[in-house]
Amino acid sequence: MSWLFDRLCALAGADRVDVIVAADVSESIRSGADCDLVDVLVRASTVPQLTVWLLPTVTHRQISLELSESVDLDLLSADGARTAVERLLLTQSRLRDGVLQVEARTISLGPGDRAARALHDIMAHEPGDTGHLFATDHPQYEEVFGHLERCGLGVAIGGVDPRAAVSVPDSAGAVAIVDALVLLRSFAFGMSSADASLSGLARTGSLV
Repeated sequence: MSWLFDRLCALAGADRVDVIVAADVSESIRSGADCDLVDVLVRASTVPQLTVWLLPTVTHRQISLELSESVDLDLLSADGARTAVERLLLTQSRLRDGVLQVEARTISLGPGDRAARALHDIMAHEPGDTGHLFATDHPQYEEVFGHLERCGLGVAIGGVDPRAAVSVPDSAGAVAIVDALVLLRSFAFGMSSADASLSGLARTGSLV
C-alpha cells in the first residue's frame, strides 16, 4: 500500500497527468460495480490538467471511427453528466472502436490522435512534466511497460505482463487505481473531498 500510494502521490503532483486505459472495462460500466467507471470519469472531468483516454478493446487494427461526438458536461445536471458518460462508454463498447477522452468537463468519442501521441511520448522517453498512468490487458502493449519507470506507473490487468509495476486481477482493480489518482490529483489542487470518493484509496489498499 505504501509504495503504491507514494507513487500515485508523485503522479498526482505532476504538472499534468495522462491516464491511458487499453482494456475491456465493460464490467465497470454499471451501477453497483465495485468501482463504477462512469462515476470515476465524471469526477476526473473536473480535475485540472488531467486527461483520461480509454482505448477500444480491439487493438490489432487501426482505429477507424470517423464520426466523433463531444459533450460539454458543464451544461448538464449531475445525473445528466453521468448518463452522457455512460452512453458514450456503451457506444464505444458496442462498436469496439474509437477512443474515449475525458478532459476539462468534456467527454468525447473519436479517432483519438492525442492518445496515440501520449503513447508515443512514453515510448520515446519524452514525458516532460507529464505523469503517465497506463493500464492494459493486451499483450501487444508489452513494450510500453519497459518505458514507464521514469515517467509513470504501469498496471497489468490479469497479469498480462510481469514487467508492469502493478498487477491487478481484473479491470475493476485498474479502475480503482485510476479513482485513487483522480482523488489525489483533486487534493493537489485544493478541491473539496466532496468532489471525489475516498473509497478509491480504500479499494487500492488491496492491490499491493
